[in-house]
Amino acid sequence: MRMHQAILFSSLAIVSGVVLAQSSEAPVSAESGLIGDPGYAGSFRCPESYPDEASRRAATTSYLHWARETHPEWRVEQTLNYRNTLLQAHQCDQTVDDMVTNTSQLPGD
Repeated sequence: MRMHQAILFSSLAIVSGVVLAQSSEAPVSAESGLIGDPGYAGSFRCPESYPDEASRRAATTSYLHWARETHPEWRVEQTLNYRNTLLQAHQCDQTVDDMVTNTSQLPGD
């Protein structure tokens, strides 16, 4: 349970930063070729597979656009939980480990 909280907190921090940085962008249109959950899950790449931080941020932004357009009813927690599900399903161990490490100093530890 503690690891899940750490991952959720870390994801929220990442998503918050990306959302603030991208808030001026126009929403993704329905005609942009967005795909449903199974297709997205199949094309998901672990963040550590990208060559640099800019690419990782672009992938996170792309995920947020997809989630907003495909699941407008999702709240922040649902958006983060699905991303965490993808990280675990694709065995993105380095990313999960980094998220846990980065949040290990949360109050209450």
